[in-house]
Amino acid sequence: MGLLDGFSEYSKVGRYYTSRISISNSGWISFNSTSYRDLKLNKYQFAKFFFNTSNRNIGIKFMINNEEGSYEMKPRLYNNGKDKALYMPIKGFVQSNKIVPEDKKYIRYSVKGTEQGEEILVVILEPKKEGGNIKENEESL
Repeated sequence: MGLLDGFSEYSKVGRYYTSRISISNSGWISFNSTSYRDLKLNKYQFAKFFFNTSNRNIGIKFMINNEEGSYEMKPRLYNNGKDKALYMPIKGFVQSNKIVPEDKKYIRYSVKGTEQGEEILVVILEPKKEGGNIKENEESL
């Protein structure tokens, strides 16, 4: 092999991404493809946002049908259309509740609990402390 003598070979294998949900100071919420898949967000088209000032948790009501004050979900396709992730502009919500401190670029969240109805999914997000993913932090409301 010559130049590569003494090197060990690395072969690309399947990737696993941990669940990531974050809100940026520019007013975007993002659900990576793992969180999008774990929460089964492909079933829903709209989202409504709620904020708890005492514990700084965020409530999101994902819906099939549009309600007044809801945001339309427009997921992005990845891996040649095999995966989806969700990025939504929610600047008014972020700014009015001062969700991201001025000295930070973003805040990461974990799922505290979920509750599913026939045409809705309610998700409670809490500011992330350390590690974990949706399946480890999920509990019924």
